[in-house]
Amino acid sequence: MAPRATQASQARRGGPSQSQRRRAADSEDEEEDFGAMDYDDDDDDGEGNMAGASQARTGAQSQADGARRRAGGTGGLSSEDIKRRANDLVRMALFEEPRRQTIRRADIIKKILPENSRGFNAVFDAAQRTLRHTFGMEMVELMTRSDRDAIGEEKKETGKKKNQASGTFILRSTLNPELIKLANKKNDKLLEEELNSLRALGLIGEEQEDQGYERPNGAILAWKPVEPVALTGILQLVLSLILANGRVLPEPQLKRQLKSFHLYFNTKLPSPAFSSRDEQTLFDHLSEMIKQNYLDRVRVPMPGGAPTGGARRKSRKAADEEEEGLYEWRWGSRAHAEIGEQNVAEFICEFMRRSWLDEQLKLLGEDEEDEERAGSSRRGKNAARNPRRRAEKEAELEDKAEKYGERLLKDVTRVAGSELTKRRGISTSTSKVTVGIRKEDPGRLWERRCPVTPDAVHELVREGVQVLIQPCERRVWSNEEFVKAGAEIHPTLEPANILVGIKETPLSELDRLKSPVNGRERTHVMFSHTAKGQPYNMPLLSRFVAGEGQSAHTSKLLPRLVDYELLTGADGKRVVGFGWFAGAAGLVEGLTASALDFLSLGVSSPFLYLPRPYSHPSLDDMRRSLRSVGDIISSKGMPKSAGPFVIAVTGNGNVATGALDLLKELPTCFVKAHDLPALVSDPATDLRKVYVIHVPSSAYLSRKGSENEFQREDYYANPESYESHFHEKIAPYTTVLINGAGWALGCPRILPSSVLPETIKLARNVGRSRFRTIADISCDINGGVEFVGRPCTIDDPFFYCDSTGKEVPASHSVQDDVVQIMSVDILPSELPLDASKHFSKALNPYLRSLVKMYEGASPTVEDRVAMDTVDRATIARGGELRPKHKWLEELLDKSGSARSVVPTSETDRTDLGAGSDLGGLDATPKSKSYYAPPSTSSGALPKKRRALLLGSGMVAKPAVDELLSRGDVELIIASNNLKEAQELAQYHDSQACKAVRLDASDKNMMSQLVSSADIVISLLPAPLHPPVAELCIEHKKHLVTASYISPAMQSLDSSARSSDVLLLNEIGLDPGIDHCSAVDLRDRIERDGHKVVSFVSWCGGLPAPEDSDVPLGMKFSWSPRGLLSAALNDARFKYNGKHQSISGQSLLSSYFPSVPLVRGLALEGLANRDSLPYAETYGLGSVDSMWDVFRGTLRYQGFSRVLDVFREIGLLSTSPKDAVMLNSTPGGWQSLVASSLARKLGNTHTTGDVWGMFRAVVGKERAEETWAVLEELSMVPSSFAGDLPPLPSTTSPVAPLDLLTTLLAHKLRYKPDERDMVILSHEIISVPKSSKTSRAVDPLTIHDAKKHTSTLVTYGTPSILGASAMARTVGLPLAIAALKVLDGKVAVRGVKGPGDCGRPLWGGVLEGLEERGIAMKEAVRPLSTRGDVVNLLDQDLFGRTDLPLTRGADGFTFGPMDRGLRSDPSWK
Repeated sequence: MAPRATQASQARRGGPSQSQRRRAADSEDEEEDFGAMDYDDDDDDGEGNMAGASQARTGAQSQADGARRRAGGTGGLSSEDIKRRANDLVRMALFEEPRRQTIRRADIIKKILPENSRGFNAVFDAAQRTLRHTFGMEMVELMTRSDRDAIGEEKKETGKKKNQASGTFILRSTLNPELIKLANKKNDKLLEEELNSLRALGLIGEEQEDQGYERPNGAILAWKPVEPVALTGILQLVLSLILANGRVLPEPQLKRQLKSFHLYFNTKLPSPAFSSRDEQTLFDHLSEMIKQNYLDRVRVPMPGGAPTGGARRKSRKAADEEEEGLYEWRWGSRAHAEIGEQNVAEFICEFMRRSWLDEQLKLLGEDEEDEERAGSSRRGKNAARNPRRRAEKEAELEDKAEKYGERLLKDVTRVAGSELTKRRGISTSTSKVTVGIRKEDPGRLWERRCPVTPDAVHELVREGVQVLIQPCERRVWSNEEFVKAGAEIHPTLEPANILVGIKETPLSELDRLKSPVNGRERTHVMFSHTAKGQPYNMPLLSRFVAGEGQSAHTSKLLPRLVDYELLTGADGKRVVGFGWFAGAAGLVEGLTASALDFLSLGVSSPFLYLPRPYSHPSLDDMRRSLRSVGDIISSKGMPKSAGPFVIAVTGNGNVATGALDLLKELPTCFVKAHDLPALVSDPATDLRKVYVIHVPSSAYLSRKGSENEFQREDYYANPESYESHFHEKIAPYTTVLINGAGWALGCPRILPSSVLPETIKLARNVGRSRFRTIADISCDINGGVEFVGRPCTIDDPFFYCDSTGKEVPASHSVQDDVVQIMSVDILPSELPLDASKHFSKALNPYLRSLVKMYEGASPTVEDRVAMDTVDRATIARGGELRPKHKWLEELLDKSGSARSVVPTSETDRTDLGAGSDLGGLDATPKSKSYYAPPSTSSGALPKKRRALLLGSGMVAKPAVDELLSRGDVELIIASNNLKEAQELAQYHDSQACKAVRLDASDKNMMSQLVSSADIVISLLPAPLHPPVAELCIEHKKHLVTASYISPAMQSLDSSARSSDVLLLNEIGLDPGIDHCSAVDLRDRIERDGHKVVSFVSWCGGLPAPEDSDVPLGMKFSWSPRGLLSAALNDARFKYNGKHQSISGQSLLSSYFPSVPLVRGLALEGLANRDSLPYAETYGLGSVDSMWDVFRGTLRYQGFSRVLDVFREIGLLSTSPKDAVMLNSTPGGWQSLVASSLARKLGNTHTTGDVWGMFRAVVGKERAEETWAVLEELSMVPSSFAGDLPPLPSTTSPVAPLDLLTTLLAHKLRYKPDERDMVILSHEIISVPKSSKTSRAVDPLTIHDAKKHTSTLVTYGTPSILGASAMARTVGLPLAIAALKVLDGKVAVRGVKGPGDCGRPLWGGVLEGLEERGIAMKEAVRPLSTRGDVVNLLDQDLFGRTDLPLTRGADGFTFGPMDRGLRSDPSWK
């Protein structure tokens, strides 16, 4: 970055041009002229009106803007005065910056606002608008030294405030870098006009031009000859050295590194243009950079204090070195603001990459010259001049150089110790992102909460976000507090991009806030109470969904609806909500209600002195009140006539936690269920304590017919088989019941209405004060406590009901057969201050992610996780319901004409959130869906359909996500790896998806799970499918798998048809998508009057080219065993009209060495099993009439030859006689090859000459080619152990294939930032149906023959929540097909593949995949030649050994081939 300010350099880094400085200088003595410049100060978004010139907000810059708002107000200045002073500040900034002088807040106040510093906020903001809009610049507040020092260090929790303002500013450009590049581009027409103008003015003539007089260069901006570019390079060099050394560089080390560039501190350099000196030293220049804040030279204390004694007698040189060692060089704050570490790191990497590439190209040229001179016999004298070969070599080197640069960038980041700071790029937005904070519906009198606090508003404003707030005097914070934080009062919030509130937006207000802002959709965030189909809010939901007759363009701009209720974290629990505060307030409401009830019994309770929650200013104040009451209980005890005071708490989430936390303020004693009878009947029980029982499910739930049996997993699977004994075991002994547990249909109620009479009777037999008060915090109307028939208000917090559940007047409270019920539904509103602070903090990352989305800023990993969470919480966007909520469509009145009946109280409890007990273990089983499909005509909810997924392997996640995208499906994931299954379930509603442990050999449990499901999807290993299919036939359940139809599975066809069961197989990728796409293509070909005579198909799952530089050219997101086993399968196919067969032992040596499917990829192929039956499967006709029928598997080049070596040395053997014991063999994994070779050669020792044995088996040439692969996989003694999996713990020998599977799965697993790739390609040749082809005929001889290609290339998504390409292409078709079967779209029965099931299945799968971005790309053209793929089959290329061991776009070899060393007989 240039250290001086000429016109061009200023434009590049943001300084004023000469014309700008002249413009300011001309008006220096005339304020009115300067103030009359054409600034658009009336534009509230001034910086946004320059197309493409608005700078995205950085932390430093937003701190600058935000710091100005801390004072608040205008300081009494008029608008004209603000404008005048702002222009003065602009002039001050423009004149200070060319000298690289910082602009200090104190100087601004002294020179611009000497008598009114309170107006700093308004003046600074107005100046910023002028700078951005008129000059394309902005003032940025520099970081303090402590902030700079903290970069890269671990953040520590301290009491000090982070990122404090420095009060020092610089100017920085907001111009788009692309605009600057364009302005520096030469334009011949402009050059000619400039020259003509200068000639006309007499400033230059032909004579001056001939003498080399300085001329314009035809660019809007231009570097001038006086600009010493070397100075810019030196600064860049020093910044690079500091960054590459971990952000801190001791001065002696800096000197040594500069010396390698022939630079010394006393090296003479040209002086900057503004300097009076002719020359300066390098140290002078660096000192100037320190003054300008580009660099920082810090003196560090000498270890051990001041020198003494002999230390004083050091030589002068040693003393100098010691003195030098006391200084460290670091980046200055201006470098962070103007340049950024990321840009410098990229400069380092580009410099090193280019240097490396230049050196390699030079060596390449030298090699070609040497070969030409030597007349190389290997390629011929003129081969080196072959331009095509030269271009290929250069392209190969370019690819390697690119990878080299990428690795360097990672290394620089690693050395720096943390993520590099950035000078943020240009935002495409033309205005600030605006967040609007709604006032709540005036009808909700007690709703005082706010989703965003003033502190959070202040932080948003500091980051450049405009915050508007609707005025409201009822809100817990005043309007003035929000204004002081930087918000602006706005009555309608119409300019807002993002609108946040607590409860639903009134329809009249929502109708005003539907239109887009600046051409972009709005986002509304609220508790919408629509996700469960609540009828009173369907008119609200209809505002977000396109109605009939709306255009596609209008629909796409409808607002987005995000519901707090659906914001779920990695554990499946909600991440924002008020559950804890509901529990805390609900406890106190329950205790105060109980005190009033005791009065009706003629008893005075200490809880009479406990104020209700809403009367406490804060949570701490409420805690103090509880402690005060606790002191009374500790000293005087509870009334004797009432007996021990027992509080029972149900639930296991935040609601229960809030209640239990507040109970700690009382003198409590926790007890168990079996303690209760003795506790309440013992006269000696200490009444100076409050007795609490946190009731677990096992204390009151049991299987029907077995009073004490409770199994958690069984309860999750079969909740309808359980019943509650709460009314017998718990309720009769309680004084107050705090219910924090939710309830769902099909689950046992804690207290059904039918047991209420018995419960009251049992309680009165124990004591008159028993079971008197229920505080139902869940407020689940007619739910877990069935006789809770209505919600209460804060004004009227409780009611009474009799033994029949009927509500009775409060005057009946003196009767013995009544129960008091507290069911206030907005309990968190009674603690508005603390509840809002908690909510705002939890909401913050998700609100910021929405802001970043509107800004178009590059998201961090944390941002992506937050954005994924917000996406899951989206109910409608772009005028459409999200797939999970599609079932709500039939409930909508899309015309929006229906009247919304917003309830006066909230019965859904969706605002509790964040781990509330709705669906918690002690509430309801997780298998019950929280989102119900539409009600039936009778009002009952239809039974949800249950899918059983067997297995939780690497391809399961997309299947789980797809199955649960439907609101009418619940899923059980059964796996022998429970942790893995739980990780799959954690991203979904905990009531719609659950994980259970399953041993596939446990037939009883398997049978139970199958019988409870409506459909079974199996991801188990293929040999386990037939036993599962037999159970499906027994229980009449459909089965879907992705595996090939085995003979054992085929034998079940008749039984399946007899039982009206579909056993659908081969519906993954290969087989699966290949079947569907082939049948679909054939169907369309036949409709066009043609028939298929040649069918060639290839498919392969591979690492993406950039991640393929590994042994075998393979990585695994699934078990490698299937791939290794497939390499031993026999193969049959037909090509060129002839049948071909390859035995399993010969498959790897009979490969196709080059398959040119995708440009730039070096692929090879293997025949895939028996291709011939697919002529019938795909409906292609008789094999006899086909010219080609071939299905192949794709791999990177070199795979087959290496794996064939593995086969030859016994590593692919599954025979028991070849099994080995690695855990008892010296060397462990490094003895694998030796052990396998010993078995093959009949040796008993594995510690001999492994290289010699290996070479003897496979031959010298193949041994030299593949030994490096064995070393890289740590299978031979000479290899480095590195990262290895644990050895098998079994005491029995293990087959080599299984050992190799374990090793490859570990060594070749995908890293988090790596991605895989799937390639699927069909090449079909068709001829007119009228052609006579009863036997195979070469299609080239047939008129009007056509070649059809259908290709899919898709990549995985390397992110926390992403999925591999293999997982998507296997899991998605599996799930889509399962849903088609579940919906009754597939009529066939028996053992079938997708091609047997008709267009509803295979067509539906293809359409579903296309909607999810996985689509076949098709082309058709007349047949002139038979195409590259078919030609492979004509060339007899099986087993070619003259091709290099290369693959991928870069053609890297598998590893170093040190042939000379390996061929030395003495080498071991």
